[in-house]
Amino acid sequence: KGAVYGLTLPEAVYRGIARRDLGDLRVLNGAGEVVPYALERVAATEKTAGSSLGLGFFPLAAAPGKALDDLTMRVERRPDGTVSAVVTAGGERRAPGRRVAGYLIDASAATTAMRELRFDWPAGPEGTSLDARIEASDDLRAWRTVAAGPLLVLRRGETTLERRAIELPALRAKYLRLTWRPGQEDPKLSGVTAQLVDAASDAARAWLRFQGSAGAKP
Repeated sequence: KGAVYGLTLPEAVYRGIARRDLGDLRVLNGAGEVVPYALERVAATEKTAGSSLGLGFFPLAAAPGKALDDLTMRVERRPDGTVSAVVTAGGERRAPGRRVAGYLIDASAATTAMRELRFDWPAGPEGTSLDARIEASDDLRAWRTVAAGPLLVLRRGETTLERRAIELPALRAKYLRLTWRPGQEDPKLSGVTAQLVDAASDAARAWLRFQGSAGAKP
């Protein structure tokens, strides 16, 4: 007794159609009257939501007045697969008053492109606000900016506004670098998670098998 119905076209329809676009299809009601219909085609591909992957990260310390571009960084991979980052500024490994000026993120475990980075940190009662920049590299020497945006946790009374993620342009890179505007404090990251791009696969198909027979002509 409904006004609208939906169904999957049965196999018999495809055995009798004359037009590839199903333009010769007609739908009749119980009284034999033609009724209007809308044909909804199945997508050729299906998308599966990409998985998330936890990434290792390392604080990058710099002396006061030194930018990360002034730092010399060496990454060592241990036999057990873990990575250690050694950073020096102007040849001084233990310069006084060193501060955390960014984080090196090891993204080498990502087997597909990343579309988002999510950062976790203890925001504290007063909240946090960072003007963040994400750079990418495959050799730890040449860096390119791939994304930027605010990371923040703001609180007012019982209301909280959070933005802990930055979108990426379907990125594949071995290493990432998180920095922020000079004068802002280290957020003291506790976790970095990459959201991988959605996976596409061919939609399931229905198959018909016909038995051929020889005709009078080839």
